[in-house]
Amino acid sequence: MKNVLLLISILVFCSNWALGQKQEIPKKAAKAYQDARLAYTFENRKEAIEHLEKAIKVYPKYVNAIALMAKLEGELENYEKAISLYKDLIALVPNDECKAYLQIGKLYIKQANYPMAIEAFETSANAPNCRASTIENAVIQLEICHFRDSMINNPVSFNPIPFDTLINSSEVHDYLPMLTADGEHLFFTKRMGDPPIYDENFYEASKNENGEWEKAVDMGSPINTPFNEGALTISPDGKRLFFAAMDRFGGEGNFDIWYSYKKNGKWIRPLNLGRPVNGPLWESQPSISADGKELFFAAKNGKGEGDIDIFVSKLVDNIWQEPENLGKKINTKGADQCPFIHPDGKTLYFASSGHKGMGSSDLFVVRRNALGEWGEPKNLGYPINTLKNENSLFVSADGKTGYYSQFINNSFDLVSFDIPKHAQPDAVTYVKGTVASAETKLFINSKIEIYDALNGELLAITETSEKESEFLITLPIGKNYIFSVNNEAFLPHSENFSLANAEILKSYELEIFLTPIPKAVTVVENTPNPVVENKIVMKNITFETNSADLKKSSFIELNKIVEILKDNKSIKMRIEGHTDNVGSDSANLTLSQKRADAVKSFLVESGIISSRLSSIGKGETNPIDTNNTEEGRANNRRTEFIIE
Repeated sequence: MKNVLLLISILVFCSNWALGQKQEIPKKAAKAYQDARLAYTFENRKEAIEHLEKAIKVYPKYVNAIALMAKLEGELENYEKAISLYKDLIALVPNDECKAYLQIGKLYIKQANYPMAIEAFETSANAPNCRASTIENAVIQLEICHFRDSMINNPVSFNPIPFDTLINSSEVHDYLPMLTADGEHLFFTKRMGDPPIYDENFYEASKNENGEWEKAVDMGSPINTPFNEGALTISPDGKRLFFAAMDRFGGEGNFDIWYSYKKNGKWIRPLNLGRPVNGPLWESQPSISADGKELFFAAKNGKGEGDIDIFVSKLVDNIWQEPENLGKKINTKGADQCPFIHPDGKTLYFASSGHKGMGSSDLFVVRRNALGEWGEPKNLGYPINTLKNENSLFVSADGKTGYYSQFINNSFDLVSFDIPKHAQPDAVTYVKGTVASAETKLFINSKIEIYDALNGELLAITETSEKESEFLITLPIGKNYIFSVNNEAFLPHSENFSLANAEILKSYELEIFLTPIPKAVTVVENTPNPVVENKIVMKNITFETNSADLKKSSFIELNKIVEILKDNKSIKMRIEGHTDNVGSDSANLTLSQKRADAVKSFLVESGIISSRLSSIGKGETNPIDTNNTEEGRANNRRTEFIIE
């Protein structure tokens, strides 16, 4: 089929030059020309050129032979030779100046000689007897040239730094990088061989205690198989994996998207996402949002704007919904693919051959507003984008570093570089750590939740276990967060992270020790053993300014206290209210008492017997932090629950 298409393309291309030309072709020249066409049909370009040289030597004015030879020299990147041949055609067939200069302009584009390309396209568009379709093509090419010429004359800063040989391999292709939010773990694809016979597998590498990359290793079974694994996306904490794979048992079609997660430190056997995400054709290049609620991917499914389109499926009640096409602002008649949704939740990077760019495929950035509407895609700029094929960009959580592959020394290698300002997303930080028992210091199972402090919306959830002890959750700027750690056998732990007006971002690394819920309280003094404190400090029980009115966001943690009291009916609690030192001692004491009373009232209204509760205001008398900074004063304004 491919050979037939090549033959048809030769016939169409060469016949266009012969229109209106009556040439008596010598038999020897005609035979050489036919031999050239046959060789080209089987992609033997150099052999085809040898036959054409014989044909032209016999008959120097052989238009079809010169036209085909110009085409072949261009495909072999002998651009100057091809341009010279097209100029020979113009001398022989002046009426074809329009078509010839169109081809000459395209050859100058391949050399990135845009001033000469512009001159050629302008000549083509203004040539006499030029078809409307050719003029339209020339005008389109002119726009591309002006765009690329402007990009080259206004380059963005670009400092690609290749990974070392522990990651990149000179003999194979390394591409499609993906990192965890803390930048400690790298996942990517290695391809051994070239199409049509090749093998793609996933590899991972981790940083050592000195912050240096260790040697990349094959992810192995059950993720990799003897078949091709194409592209992957990893959740920010490195515990959930979505990837594309071909010809697996249980698949829906050609390439499908599969899912796996870590259990007890090992990846479970991958599951096919099934319908409606996967279909009988081609779904690949997944990108999971930081909250796990949106899956972006590329597909050839007949439901798009062009050859390949970008879709998103949303997770509702733990079911992936019918994928939505991202629309004409993003998807074109070309190939739009390799989506990457940044952890800020609103910045999308993708590759496109349909948007105006530098080469066959460029990298773009697009953002969506609060209503979920996508803006206009922006080209990342030259020389990030080149005449070659750029795709599959990953951007770090802080938005400053990009990772992709470049063709270096005959193979694709992974590189990192600084993302230009215009293409940076909102910065994202993260909180990571471990959860253990305060008594045994052993890791324990826990559920970790992040809420929006303003409206109480649950934004993210993850878990830890005895073997999978570390958690990591991303925190985009622009919000204040409630952080809650829970295990039904332990007292809860809470933190808050104020990022609504953050100017300088820092990551948070925590070692959290949960105290078992006591059956009875025994006070032990002067003992060498650590004393487990039967106190819960709630940092996210907040009130209106200078008031005892509880904010709605406080209900999240208060409801957890209600659950503890309902599940442990022998427990009694003393509620202590604390303030900072702003204001008079007496006013702070009164305010803290009112706030403690308000908390007690909430618990009673939630079904807890009043006799199990007591409340007392401590004012500013027991600070746990300095009162000289806003952060310290915020820590001192707290509610404590003492188990009695």
